[in-house]
Amino acid sequence: MKAISLYLLLLTFSTAQGKSADVPLTEPEKIVSITQKLYEMAYYDEQVDLWSQELSKNKQSANAWMNYYLACRVVNTLTKDQNPYELDKIYADIEKHIEGTYEYHYLTYLNGKGDTALFPHLEKAFALDPDRTEVLSHLVTYYAIKGNNERMTIYNKLWMESGEISSGILNWNYNALIGLDKDAILLTYGDNDTYPSWMLQQVQDVRTDVKVVNIHLLRDREYLDQVFADCGVPQFPVVEGQEQVWTIDLLPVVDHIFYHSARPVYVNVTLPKLLRDNYKDVLYTVGLAFKYSATSFDNVAVLKNNYENKFLTDYLRIGFSFDKSVTVLNSLNVNYLPAFISLYTHYLKGEETVKANNIKEVIENIGEASGRGEEVTALLEKPRNLNRQFESHIDIKKLDKKLKAITNKLYVGETEVTNEFYGQFLMDLLKEKEFDLLEKCKSDKVDWMSLMPDNLRHLTQQQVYNNGSPDSPVSPVANISYAAAEAYCEWLTIVYNNYSKKKKFQEVRFRLPTEEEWEYAARGKLNQAQRELKRKKQAPYPWGGWYFRNSKGCYLSNYYSHNYDHCVDCNPKAKTPDKDGAFFLVNAGSYFPNSYGLYGMSGNAAEMVQGGKIAKGGSWEDIPEECTIQSVKTVSGPSPAIGFRIFMDVIR
Repeated sequence: MKAISLYLLLLTFSTAQGKSADVPLTEPEKIVSITQKLYEMAYYDEQVDLWSQELSKNKQSANAWMNYYLACRVVNTLTKDQNPYELDKIYADIEKHIEGTYEYHYLTYLNGKGDTALFPHLEKAFALDPDRTEVLSHLVTYYAIKGNNERMTIYNKLWMESGEISSGILNWNYNALIGLDKDAILLTYGDNDTYPSWMLQQVQDVRTDVKVVNIHLLRDREYLDQVFADCGVPQFPVVEGQEQVWTIDLLPVVDHIFYHSARPVYVNVTLPKLLRDNYKDVLYTVGLAFKYSATSFDNVAVLKNNYENKFLTDYLRIGFSFDKSVTVLNSLNVNYLPAFISLYTHYLKGEETVKANNIKEVIENIGEASGRGEEVTALLEKPRNLNRQFESHIDIKKLDKKLKAITNKLYVGETEVTNEFYGQFLMDLLKEKEFDLLEKCKSDKVDWMSLMPDNLRHLTQQQVYNNGSPDSPVSPVANISYAAAEAYCEWLTIVYNNYSKKKKFQEVRFRLPTEEEWEYAARGKLNQAQRELKRKKQAPYPWGGWYFRNSKGCYLSNYYSHNYDHCVDCNPKAKTPDKDGAFFLVNAGSYFPNSYGLYGMSGNAAEMVQGGKIAKGGSWEDIPEECTIQSVKTVSGPSPAIGFRIFMDVIR
């Protein structure tokens, strides 16, 4: 039940706690599961070489074959879209040299990718050495599929007694379970959010009323049928000719559980964001899980009760013993941050200073341990002005009209933030004497004419700005830093929430989008249809098309088009040499919107996303092929080609 995307997540968050090949090892080391301890890729590459050297000395070493195979397998797992090592060929040598050993039987099952016909090999391995733990997760998985809780409990007890599962990971899973409603269904994703939960239930009697369901195992029809029967969910329908659909796309199965379960349903925070985003308007965080609810409820009150009265948090404050799975645990603990930061903000707004400081300490510990201390510190600083009152230049009524609904709880600016709105923000800073912030957020003036191609520098400013100046109030603001864009969103949140006159919502939060959210918005309402055609290739442009010009040859957005032909009958008598309407930035509402009503998701100004490393959608300085939904532009500082668009979460 190895969830590869979880592994990649753990790799991303691993810090200096993992071993590196900077200091060469001279002796090979036992390869443990990356769900227990994760090192940098260089470590596994080195282990492959070291164990290969051991095999060159002794081809009959079962231990060397075992560790060599496992090291190669980890490298394959952590190497995206590639398999550097042919495991089947390695297994053929294993069969030749160490047949009949514990290692042979275990690796036979492992190389068979869980084929139940190979289960006798797993039993033989266990019989040969019942004190070894490698087989236990596979034995538990097999009997989970069979619905045999008695056998699962036997192996879970042996596994817990071995001490292999760290106390920190058990604490994490305890907190994931303890805050759920009675008789809940909890959908989990990987090893570290599934096995320890089963272990706690079957060995320690923790929340035995909750049904923990691993969504990867739902690809097995036997597991799916017995889980649905146990949970009182109607049998999943099989359409003729599509008997294996659920093994490719899990969304229909998750839909089926949500819509047909009479029991409360939760999804663990470890489920990939791309999967959770399909339900973002019906999922509410309560800690380490999101509760599915078709109607809104006060989830902050539930989260607060869980944190104050149910969660075990001492291990997040201080550890008195070394946790051997520290790299994995630190990565798991990062999943607390969204809920805990939300609760921290809630305490600040309610002026519960002691509680705010208490959870702040926990948040900072998690950030420091995971190597994300600076990022977490920046997030904690953001709520500092939430109760501030002042008169603003920002026109809230006009802003409300320029927001488009993507889901019930997520709205997006119909254009990039314009010079007009950004200028109002700068006026606020000046009025409030926020001189340091003003200096950080100001947009340096661009000498646009100096950016013209050499062969066009003879043109006059009037010719270049034929369709509007890039500095006009309606053009996207550009040439600002990522920190400035974030400060704008924070300021706008304060202004909106403190606006006392009529407005669309009571409380909101403005922010930059994640890359996935930006792409979701860019594709427009095509998202709904494409759930039916998920396996088909998606059109690259926001209008749902494959081309950047229409049937007449007219450009559909603002690109670098100097190397392309003019439009035949839409160019205004070639009075100016521009071919798509402009040389630089134009009115943010130019061209045509996508089906959500969003303008400029391709070309004009590339748009920053969270993290500050990239901008999406391409710009006026990029060729059309580099202005697709998937296009990424590196952000190395303020640029005349890069702006941003606001996303707004509706809180109430």
